[in-house]
Amino acid sequence: MNVDYQEIEKNFSELIISLSKVFTSEEINEITEFIGYGEYGLALDTVIDIITEENKEISHDNLSIIVKLSNIMGLETGVIIDKIARHIC
Repeated sequence: MNVDYQEIEKNFSELIISLSKVFTSEEINEITEFIGYGEYGLALDTVIDIITEENKEISHDNLSIIVKLSNIMGLETGVIIDKIARHIC
């Protein structure tokens, strides 16, 4: 599988900017640290964990970016949507 890392990082940048309205600076820092090390899967898992464990509400735009990232990364989008669906406002 040919992964476009620039596209992944571009989408993560958009997601981070958007999530900075709902996530704490510590949560954002944790995610950006994983991105900085190229650990994109861990970064996305962390985003999803923070949303579910901290009961964060996210926008449809956030969901769109998360879905786009999961598709680019070859992850199971349906599973991700199921985990965070009740957190979309």
